[in-house]
Amino acid sequence: MDATKNTYLRHPRLVNGGLVTLVRDQRTLAAKLAAVAMHIEPEKTLRAAIDVLLLAEGFTSNEGVTCSGYDVKHHERKGQTSYDVVLLGTALVDKLVELGMPRADAGDPAIPATFVPGAETFVVTAIAAVRSVGDPSLYASVAPMKGAKVRT
Repeated sequence: MDATKNTYLRHPRLVNGGLVTLVRDQRTLAAKLAAVAMHIEPEKTLRAAIDVLLLAEGFTSNEGVTCSGYDVKHHERKGQTSYDVVLLGTALVDKLVELGMPRADAGDPAIPATFVPGAETFVVTAIAAVRSVGDPSLYASVAPMKGAKVRT
């Protein structure tokens, strides 16, 4: 790629919009973040080890103790739920056809199907069959207690 062809100078809105300043500021922040990034995985590992101890002691979500001026708590969050609508549509149409509805009346999975009386029960079953629930999140938090002075 020819650098002179693709330069921001050929785009007046980028020149007038301060692209150079924004890019310089972003790179400065990225360099500062790089220094911190190497500590992210070890910090996660430490919190996981803390959480193992809390769980072994029998703590449930939002329960914890104080330690060295910090509130140390165990947390749980349910996994997120999502649905595969293409799979749902296909399952719905296939079941309606199996129950005797002509495929033309059942519709295409990409288009809302025409339902027969009592189809709501099948719809609920079909939705449950294609539901995807993410893994629950278990983690510990370590935060300064109210009024505590944090030493670095």
